[in-house]
Parts: sequence; structure tokens; C-alpha cells
Amino acid sequence: MFRDFKTGGYNLEKTNVEGKRFIYLVLLMTIAYTSATIQGHNIKRKGIQNYVVRVK
Repeated sequence: MFRDFKTGGYNLEKTNVEGKRFIYLVLLMTIAYTSATIQGHNIKRKGIQNYVVRVK
């Protein structure tokens, strides 16, 4: 999750936001990350795909 929030995906350090906007951005990213994790878990559980991985 740490890598996803940094340079691996969401690129948080290049947003240059601070204060309440930063908190709202982190909250939104957390919701998006949680949703993606749950969807990946459901796909794996249903056997649709054996291994779920980030597209490069």
C-alpha cells in the first residue's frame, strides 16, 4: 500500500497539496485502494483469475 500511495500508482508526493485538501485526497485514495482490494479479493475467490496483479 505504501508503494501504491507513493511512486507506484497514486503519486501522492507530486500533488503538492496540504491542509484539509491533503486529508481529503488521502481519504479518497484510501477508499479507492480499499475498493480495488475488495474487488481483487472477490475475483480471486470466484476463480475468475488465479493471480491478480497491477498492470505495468
